[in-house]
Amino acid sequence: MIVLSDPRSGTADKVKAYYDALASAHAHCLDAPQLPVLDKTLLPEFNKFDFDYQPLLKTVKLSAFQKQNLNKEVYSLNKRRFLENPKMDASLSSRLNHNDFSNYNGLGQKIATRVLLTSPDSATIFVNLPTGCGKTLLIHALMLFSEHQRLILVIVPTVALAIEQAQRVTQVLQATNQYDEGPFAWYGGQEISQRERLKERLKSGNQRILFCSPEAARLSLLPVLFQLASKGQLGALFVDEAHLVDQWGAGFRPDFQVIAPLVNSLSAASPNGIRKVLMSATFNLNTLQTLKNIFTQPGEIPLEVNANFLRPEISYELTKSPTFHAQKEKVLELLQQMPRPLILYVTKQEDAEQWYQTLSEHGYNRVGLFYGKTITKDREALIKQWQHDQLDIMVATSAFGVGMDKNDVRSVLHACVPENIDRYYQECGRSGRDGNASLAHLVYEKMQIPIAQSLNKERIISTEKGFLRWNAMCQEADKESDTVQIDLRTMRLGIQYDSDANMAWNWRTLLLMKRAGFIELHFSALELPRDETLTEDQFQDCIQNFYSHVRVQILNDGHLDKSVWDDLIETQRLSEMKSRQEGFRMLKQWLDNPNKLLCDSLSEFYTLYGYLPEPACGGCPGCRANEDMAQTPTLGAFVQPVRGWVKKNGGVGDIRRVSYNGTGVHIRSLLQEWNPLIDYLLRKGLIKAIRARSDVHHLLNKILSINTFWCAIEPGEKDSIWDELILVMPDETKVPQAELSDFNQIFFIPEHLKDPQLPHRRWVDCDQYAVQIEDFKREFIYVHH
Repeated sequence: MIVLSDPRSGTADKVKAYYDALASAHAHCLDAPQLPVLDKTLLPEFNKFDFDYQPLLKTVKLSAFQKQNLNKEVYSLNKRRFLENPKMDASLSSRLNHNDFSNYNGLGQKIATRVLLTSPDSATIFVNLPTGCGKTLLIHALMLFSEHQRLILVIVPTVALAIEQAQRVTQVLQATNQYDEGPFAWYGGQEISQRERLKERLKSGNQRILFCSPEAARLSLLPVLFQLASKGQLGALFVDEAHLVDQWGAGFRPDFQVIAPLVNSLSAASPNGIRKVLMSATFNLNTLQTLKNIFTQPGEIPLEVNANFLRPEISYELTKSPTFHAQKEKVLELLQQMPRPLILYVTKQEDAEQWYQTLSEHGYNRVGLFYGKTITKDREALIKQWQHDQLDIMVATSAFGVGMDKNDVRSVLHACVPENIDRYYQECGRSGRDGNASLAHLVYEKMQIPIAQSLNKERIISTEKGFLRWNAMCQEADKESDTVQIDLRTMRLGIQYDSDANMAWNWRTLLLMKRAGFIELHFSALELPRDETLTEDQFQDCIQNFYSHVRVQILNDGHLDKSVWDDLIETQRLSEMKSRQEGFRMLKQWLDNPNKLLCDSLSEFYTLYGYLPEPACGGCPGCRANEDMAQTPTLGAFVQPVRGWVKKNGGVGDIRRVSYNGTGVHIRSLLQEWNPLIDYLLRKGLIKAIRARSDVHHLLNKILSINTFWCAIEPGEKDSIWDELILVMPDETKVPQAELSDFNQIFFIPEHLKDPQLPHRRWVDCDQYAVQIEDFKREFIYVHH
C-alpha cells in the first residue's frame, strides 16, 4: 500500500509492488494468493508483465511463468548468514548501555576490538572484517573509551557515508547519555552554521569525533588538524574502506595516497603519536602490502587483524547479451523480477543518466540517481529516501553504497562489466547485509569488456620518466643531509609549463618511490599568517603552497642511479601492474567460463599469508552446474593469528601466583577489597585482561570505576595475547595450570586449594615463589609507585 499510495509512483512501480507482494506470499507457501485490482488503469501493465487477471473477481495472481522464475529464498527472507556470537567484553557492553550490545558479531570483531582498545597510542592497525561484522563498532568503542578532549578523525570515501556514520554516532551518544548535539560530519556544501559550530568545537577541544572525506582532511580541515596534533589532542585517525586508498589513489584519485604522508606528518607533530586504523572488508594481499608501505615508518611493525569469510547471502547470476539492445531488454526484464530494494550499477556517468531516463520512460519513478555529478544536498536527500524505503531502485556508479548501512538491499544488478573482481564483489556485497538471501546479476555485452580492461590499467609512471622527474626535483631541492625539501612544481626536461598535471605526475613519482621503500614523505606543520581575517582565496593560496612542497627522507643511497631504478623501482612497478591485471584476469575468466566456481576465485583473490577466507557461497553458476547446494556454515569462528602483536621484551612472560584467604568471604566483598589493586594494575597497563567466570566479570564491571577497557577472558579461552590477571574464586576447586605464553600472568588463588600434583597438600605450601596478597599489594602499589 505504501507504493500504491505514493503520488510519485509510476505504473511500473505499482505493478512491481503487486508482483513483490504476490511473490512473497508464494515464497511463504500461501495457497493461491491473489490481490484485488484497485486501479483499472493498471490493467494494460498487468497484461504487459504477464500477470494472470481474473475478470470476474477483479483480481490478479502470478502466472505460471512468473512463479517459475521468482526466487523463493530471497522473497522468503531465508536466513543465510549464521555467525558465532561470542559474549561482548563486560566493560564495553556496559559502556554502550544498550540491550542490543551483549554479543560480538563473530570472533573477528571481538579480537579486532580488543586489539584496538589495548594497543599503544601510536599504533598502526589494519583490520580486515567481512561486511556485516561491524567494523563501525571499533570507531564507537574507541570514542567511548577515549578522553573527551582528544579528537577521533574518521576519513570516509564518500559524503554519503560521512553523513550516515554521523547519524549513527548520534544514536550511540544518545544511548549512552553523552550526546552534545554535534554535528559530527564535515563535507562540501554543508550549512555555514554547522561549519562554524564545528570550527568552534574543534578549537575548544569539545569535538570527540568527526567524519570527513580525504579532500576535507587535506584541505579545509588541515590547519586545525595540525593545531590539535601539536597539542596532543588528535587521538586517532581511522581510514574506512581503506582498500580504496590503493584502488583509487595512485591514478583515479591521487589525493587518497597523499593522505598517507599527511597522516604520518600529523603523527610526527603529536607528542603522543596518533593511533592509525585502516579498515576494510576486502583486503587482498597486494592492497594490504601497498597500504603497509605507505602508512608505516621504517622499522615500524603494524598490527593486523584478519578474520575474513566469503559472503554466504549472495546468489550470483551471469548473462552475456549478443548486443547492447539485447542487454537493455534483459535488464528491463530483470527489473520486473528482482526483489526490491535494488541497486542498478553502471560504470560511466553518462550510462547512469541514460538508465535513469530509461526507467522513467518505462514507468519507474521511485528511482534515485547517485553519481559524481549529484550535488551534496541532493545526496543527503537521496540517502534519507533510500534509508526510509522511499526509493525502490538506485541507479549508481561505484561510489554509491560504499560502507552504507542499509541492511535490507535484496538485489544488485550490473549493467556493466566492473574493472576487476574486487569491485564486482564489493558492489554485490551491498546486498544481503542483514544476513538474508540476496541476488546479484551481471548482464553484459562483449564490447564492455575492453572498457573494463582500460579502466583497470592503473596509470603508473614509467621508470624512465620517473627517474627524470626525480632527478629534476633533486637538482632544485634544498638539501639537509639525507633529507631534501622537494618543490612539486618542478618541471622535468621536456616539460614547458607548470600545471596541476605536472604536480600530479611528480606526486605519482614520489608515491611509487615510497611504496618501493626508497623514501619517506613528510609535510612540515602548516603555518598560517596570524591575521585571522584571511579571505578564502588567501587561505587557498596558503594550502596550495603547503602542498607544493614536501620533505623527503632518502632511504636508498642509489636513488640517483639509473641502474638501481631499473632494478628496484621497475620491480615494484611491474608488481603493482601485475596486481591490477590479476583482478581483471580473474573476473574475465569467470565471464568466459561461468561454470568456473566464482567462490573459488574469490577465495584465491582474498587469501592472506596463506590463510583462505572461511568458505561460503550463496550459489554461483558453477556451483549450480555441479548441483551443489548453497554453502551457509556458521561463520566468524576463525581469526588469523594477530600479526605484529609481540611482547616488547620477547621471550616467555612472567608468572606470579598470589595467595589469599577466601574462607567464608562473599565474592562481591572480595572483589570490592581487590578493587584498588585491580584498578591500579589496569591504569598502569600492567594487565590488559582479566580471566574469570562470567559472573565475576559482571560483578567486577559494576565495582570498577576506571575508564579503561579490559578484556573479559573466559577460563577456557585460548591464544590470549594480553598480560592477564587470572582470578580463581573461593568456591572453585582446581588450581589452573599456567600455559606457556609471551605475556605476563598473575594468578589470584585461594590458599586452601590442593596442589594438582600433591593433592594431600595445599598448593601454596608447594610453591616457593607464591606470595600473599598483602605482600603483592605492597610490591605493586608502594614499590612501583
